[in-house]
Amino acid sequence: MAAWRIGAAVLAVALVVVYAAGSGRWVTTSSDWYSSLQQPSWQPPPAVFGIAWAYNFTALAVVGILLALRGSGTSVAVYLAAFALSIAGALAWAYLFYAGQALTPAAVWLTACALVTAVCVVRSEEHTSELQSQSTI
Repeated sequence: MAAWRIGAAVLAVALVVVYAAGSGRWVTTSSDWYSSLQQPSWQPPPAVFGIAWAYNFTALAVVGILLALRGSGTSVAVYLAAFALSIAGALAWAYLFYAGQALTPAAVWLTACALVTAVCVVRSEEHTSELQSQSTI
């Protein structure tokens, strides 16, 4: 297996580790400021957010690993760039919202993060047939 493929797979995992470390540093729902925010009655418990974000980025990392191991070089590069931007957007949101308490800039970054994550999802869907055709299972 080519070294660049292994490096790309490691990068996909490293991006999730970076996200976990950054969000773990800034995200807190126990602060007085967060508790003072007006929250909708339908807001799920804080644990649901932790599970959802972790699942989101873990699933995106798995796709990144599969693409790294089987996809074309261009597919891998585009996907990992979008994934890195998605991680950066999520971390910018976490910092601005929880540490900076800057709601409008945080909302802008969260929107950007969602758009870039959508690119990851679309790119992974576009390459599903490419990955399946190379599957040995």
